[in-house]
Amino acid sequence: MLIPANSLVIFMFLARIFDGVQDIGIGLVVDRIRRPEGQCRPFFKWFAFPFFLASVLLFLNPPLGENGKLIYGFIMYIIALFMISFLQLPYSAQVSLLTKDSREITTLSSMRFISSSVFSILVGAVFVPLPKGEKLSVFRQLKYLKNLPWFVGLIVTLFMALSYAFNSSMAIYYFTYVMPNKTFAGMAIVVVYLFTIPGSVLAPLLGERLGKKRAILLGIGVCICGKVIMLLGKPLFLFTGIAMTGFGLGLGITIMTALVPDIVDYGEWKHHASTPGILYSAVSLGSKAGSGLAVSIALLILSLGGYNAALEAAQPESAILAIKSAYILIPMLCEIIAFAAMCFYRIERMRDQIQEELRIRHQQEG
Repeated sequence: MLIPANSLVIFMFLARIFDGVQDIGIGLVVDRIRRPEGQCRPFFKWFAFPFFLASVLLFLNPPLGENGKLIYGFIMYIIALFMISFLQLPYSAQVSLLTKDSREITTLSSMRFISSSVFSILVGAVFVPLPKGEKLSVFRQLKYLKNLPWFVGLIVTLFMALSYAFNSSMAIYYFTYVMPNKTFAGMAIVVVYLFTIPGSVLAPLLGERLGKKRAILLGIGVCICGKVIMLLGKPLFLFTGIAMTGFGLGLGITIMTALVPDIVDYGEWKHHASTPGILYSAVSLGSKAGSGLAVSIALLILSLGGYNAALEAAQPESAILAIKSAYILIPMLCEIIAFAAMCFYRIERMRDQIQEELRIRHQQEG
């Protein structure tokens, strides 16, 4: 028995918003951990097996009826998201604790996204049909979110996550009803992830040559151009645009991840306290809230457009327009907003000054 679409709208919205907000709490916990093995490593030992167990339970199909399955699915989904957040957030935050070298940070981020893309390609191909210091009070930690570069990062991450989630969730609808070839849906997933790899590989080089801000703007700009090409509608143009989207995401998201340590350093320089956990958690909030909002909004758009899952062969014109909008136009709008927000990022030219003053401050503190 499938969960009804109208229930999924509320389900996904509440789950993802809850997941994003809980990241703030997890960030507060990360910033307060002081253990001999480090600030982030303990979480990998504590939460690896609980996440595995929650993931297994999530995919069980208990005979509970429609309402029972909805409640069970919601609870287990929240628990699984909770567990993975305790792994993902320390994993991201540890980059700023491992090194302060900008080139090393970008290279680590590049390696992370390349490996992620490789495994995502394997999943798409197999499962989609194809032929140190003082503990800070909670209120002081939250005060450090008054950080304009962080806010820019949050907006960019939110709208890029929205764009990506719209593309991912609407591909099967687009290639089923607008261009009726379900095989293309699987190919689209593989192509996106395949082209994130060269984007991620080139990220360290472009980040160093252009600067992180310009490299991110380049990545987002390539995504926008890709959407324009997709509007031409033919398979060649569609997959060219999809490939450009993958490349732009690989470049932009990799550099965006490498940008957060700079934002952490700016926060420490401004507020005299290092809070990587809370700053990374807030950016994670943008990513997860974007993913949840996109799925919920996409389902709502389909409903308003008159989409009817029972009509396997064809959908009304209003539903076709809704699918086209949610797959191409709305993601393009999100990318334009992300591009505009990134233009307000101002601290790149201050990085050397910030690094030097922090180095002197750390030496003085012993």
